[in-house]
Amino acid sequence: MSIELDKMYTSMLNNQVPANWEKVGFLSMKSLSRWFDEFMERVEFFRMWFTKAKEEDVPSGFWLSAFFLPAGFLTAVSQNYARKVSVPIDQLNFEFQLQKDVEMEGFVGGSEHGVYVYGLYIEGCRFLFDKRKLADSNPGEMFT
Repeated sequence: MSIELDKMYTSMLNNQVPANWEKVGFLSMKSLSRWFDEFMERVEFFRMWFTKAKEEDVPSGFWLSAFFLPAGFLTAVSQNYARKVSVPIDQLNFEFQLQKDVEMEGFVGGSEHGVYVYGLYIEGCRFLFDKRKLADSNPGEMFT
């Protein structure tokens, strides 16, 4: 067994993401079991999107955290809109409208001029949906 395989095996025994997987996978501080669960969720998200794209149907919402490079996806959204309304892309800015608490599984429809995204995380604070503003994190809570 090579040194690399031995290190990978040791990482798996300790429920850690192996270093050679971290080089090519998405960034995460999660344990191996949770990392793998999220990996499978990402694969399913992109599989469903690909399947819908074949049917020429766009998903209702996009799991922004699933993208390896979310900025690339948002740039593509800007480019599509710029082409649609014949405006130079450097004249566009993003506008965000927070939606009420919505379950994406039952959500149908889409945005006429943009996209719905979900799966955003905030570090160092939390969002109060009823007041629609940011607040201090609860004690001991890192991510919300």
